[in-house]
Amino acid sequence: MPVKECKEQLLDSIWDMVTSSLKEGRVPLELKRDNITPIFKGGKATGPLNHRPALLTKVVGKI
Repeated sequence: MPVKECKEQLLDSIWDMVTSSLKEGRVPLELKRDNITPIFKGGKATGPLNHRPALLTKVVGKI
């Protein structure tokens, strides 16, 4: 379920996490971990130069 559709249910949890993070002066390790996914640009699909990296960041980590 997309975050926009359940934002009311998530608001308190996100608020607590952000507040705690600010008080402690650190970000939870899990929010720092991102996924790098290759995006095909065109050409021969097996060629590594025909892909570009895309960083997939967790939505909550962007707040």
